[in-house]
Amino acid sequence: MRPISGARLLLPGLTFLGLLLGACQTLPPDQVAASGTDQDFVQLGDTELDLLDLRLAPDPARLEQVRAELDRAARKAGANRLYQARVAGLQGQAALLSGDTAAARHFVDSAFRLSDAEEGAWLVRAALEPSPAKRLALLQQGLANSDRRSRLLCETGEELLRSGRAAEAAQDLDEGLRGLDGRYRALYGADRDRALSLAQAQRDAGSTPTASDAQSLDAPLTLQAMVERAFTSTRLLSEFSPQPSPVYDSVRSSLASAGLLLRPDAPPSSPCARKDAAFFLWGVVLHAERNPRLAGMYRQKFAASPVPDVPANAPWFEAVLGVVEREIMDLPDGVHFVPDGAVTGVDYLKMLARLSKLYR
Repeated sequence: MRPISGARLLLPGLTFLGLLLGACQTLPPDQVAASGTDQDFVQLGDTELDLLDLRLAPDPARLEQVRAELDRAARKAGANRLYQARVAGLQGQAALLSGDTAAARHFVDSAFRLSDAEEGAWLVRAALEPSPAKRLALLQQGLANSDRRSRLLCETGEELLRSGRAAEAAQDLDEGLRGLDGRYRALYGADRDRALSLAQAQRDAGSTPTASDAQSLDAPLTLQAMVERAFTSTRLLSEFSPQPSPVYDSVRSSLASAGLLLRPDAPPSSPCARKDAAFFLWGVVLHAERNPRLAGMYRQKFAASPVPDVPANAPWFEAVLGVVEREIMDLPDGVHFVPDGAVTGVDYLKMLARLSKLYR
């Protein structure tokens, strides 16, 4: 048998190597190029947290340093498309923090040319959109496409909260925060708690406010809102108006004559103090129960006030003790009533919900 030469032994191996190299040349560029290593992506995660810190506590000099670091990362040789897209998304976020919207648009366009799965690109594109409806649509589109969702969920939740959709907002903010570093609670935690509180208040009151109503619920309550929301959220005031949702001026005189208003001559836009709310809500209780023994009951029972900041001779003494005993209102620190303290719309909805439960 004729011996096989070394050249013939090498030929199949060389042929295979050539085919392998040829196949590699036909692969997509982002698969041929050396991808960003796990360590590279960890570093980008650290940079994202740096941007969070800068959002919470602006530092222009440090922000410029971060932008320079991202510029160097963008020039990294052999990085795959996903890594490049993530860098561009972070560059867009850093540009927004610098107030450089033109650069932010440039970077987000670059990110989308590389990948539509980059969360940061969707965040920047939404932030650049002035229309709330379009901004929400972009965030929801990002949730459908992105490889990461937690920050998109939080931003979507904040947008829903601004539009008055508190229950949906609470769900998105809560889910989003669970997937983020704990430091993000400083950015989104207060809005998550506010959305949960507002959603619960809306459920208790059986109401679904509009966007403008939802925003006002977070603001201090006025005397006008105190009365008008009581009409719309309970059925206990029908004797004072044939209309289910009367305006304040149309019922003020009848409510004052019935003894429900502590300051009937105050302007409707006056802030509602806790003593105003207590006086009004106790008046509603008295008219709902029509029990003559309730009037003056606490003055007969107590020679001195059991609540330090509620004088026994104050016109709202009876009301405070009545609403606290029935758990319509509370003692914020367990001891004091804080009669001059402000009442927010959310606080008041909770009070109305407790009042309504007493008479179902």
